[in-house]
Order: sequence, then structure tokens, then C-alpha cells
Amino acid sequence: MTLTSKRKAIVYCERGYLTANGKTAHGLVRHTDRYNVVGVVDSTAPNGDAGAILDGKNRGIPLFSSLEEACSKTAAKIFIIGAVSEGGILPEGYDQAVAWALSHGLDVVSGLHYFLSDNQKFVSLAAKNGCSITDVRKIFRDYKRFYTGEVSQVGSIRIASLGTDSAIGKRTTSVLLVHELRRRGRKADMIFTGQTGWMQGWPHGVVLDAMINDF
Repeated sequence: MTLTSKRKAIVYCERGYLTANGKTAHGLVRHTDRYNVVGVVDSTAPNGDAGAILDGKNRGIPLFSSLEEACSKTAAKIFIIGAVSEGGILPEGYDQAVAWALSHGLDVVSGLHYFLSDNQKFVSLAAKNGCSITDVRKIFRDYKRFYTGEVSQVGSIRIASLGTDSAIGKRTTSVLLVHELRRRGRKADMIFTGQTGWMQGWPHGVVLDAMINDF
């Protein structure tokens, strides 16, 4: 899928882009094959390029101080929640932004544990305005496939990115490794284990903490 064929998306990260809670937004600014990210919204962040502020690399993704400004200047069709919170609840004030997005016909994507599609107000707004709500974790909630050991049959070299906490760079490390290996002419891919990996468009993986399973 080319950049021009991907649908334009705004990443909403109010009060979070300059913190570790903005990790979903950070991941989408660095890389996504699923969306064409055309802006990030955070009124507490300085004006400028979201990539330059993140890691010093310009990516042509402007930071906006309001959702209204972002949508008027980009013609985005998708609203993505780019911040996380303790317990995976909807951050304070984000309900108003979600309602605004749905009222203006934007499809909404969320990776939170809190399912927007279980909120009748949001469901009604989506139906009224012909847009959709995608709860990424809900996609994998009922996925039932138990460990079989088949991974041992994979002949490729496997590199595990492990950590003892969240938001410490496991996914980012994996993405950077894949990009560098591909730059050197090697075939490489990432197996995602979280919601941002799905949003980035990696073809293989599951959202582990959304699945009910036996351990």
C-alpha cells in the first residue's frame, strides 16, 4: 500500500506527546504501513514537526494545538487515540474529543482496554454520521489459539525484545532493527504483541494482554 493510498489519520495525544504515555503516538510517527499520519494533536507540545520533537528526525507530520485545527488543515478521515493511561481507561477529557471526531464523520481507532464501542453515546454518534469505531484490543479478545511450539520450525534467526516494564522501547527497538536489516538487504519482519504494532500494520502478531487464555 502506497502512502497516497493510505487513509489520512490524526493522532490525538493531548497532554501525552512529551511523556511516555504518548508511546502509541510515538510509534505511529516513527512508522506505520496502515495509516497516513498527517498530524498529531497535543496543545501542551511545542509547534513543529512531530518527528523532530520525538527523535530529531523531520517526518513531515505537524503538531497541532487543537483537533479542529488539525482536521481543517489535513482533511483527515481517521482519529486515533495516541495516548495510554494507567489501567487502560479513557484519559480525562478524551471523551469530548472522541465525540467531536465521530460527530464530524471521522472513523475512530483506539487501543485502550476501555472499549469505545461499548459506549452507547459513541455508538449512536458513529451510526448517525456513518463512521466506525475500531477497538484494537477487542479484535483479539476472543482469539483462541494455544501454544503449539510451531515457532521452533521457523528457520529464520529470531531476536526477542524483552523488558520488565511497559513503555521502555521493546517495540521501538524491534522496528529499528527491522528497518536497519532491510536497509542492509536482509529479509526481516516484526511479530507484534501489542495494539500499536497492529496500528503500524505489521502483518503477523496478536495483542497478548487482550487475550483470555490458560497459563
